[in-house]
Amino acid sequence: MEISNGLLNAHSPQFEVGSPELRGYVWKVVADPTRSGNDPGLFYGRLFRMIDIRINRDEKSTWPEGICFEHVCTYCLLTYKDGLLLDLTNSKEVGRKKRVRDRKRRTKSSSCTAR
Repeated sequence: MEISNGLLNAHSPQFEVGSPELRGYVWKVVADPTRSGNDPGLFYGRLFRMIDIRINRDEKSTWPEGICFEHVCTYCLLTYKDGLLLDLTNSKEVGRKKRVRDRKRRTKSSSCTAR
């Protein structure tokens, strides 16, 4: 089965070279609790990467409570509630980044020595 270029292009998002989407900036803030009146707030309408939104295992969230992110291609929604990142589309908690352990960086002074 062969797919024509027209059909392929109709269903795949088109991004310009150097666009924010190609660099991973695909999460747009659609609800910003820092907004008040005509003031747009600190984050409303801005694009972020998942690495910016998701926090490390040992960090506390610095995002304001109730901020809502929408994926520009899939329209998936994420929000922060009680310091946890929640996926509103699938009703799940998005896990924190895992701790990276690198045994190669271990020094002799920190390793156990046999007696």
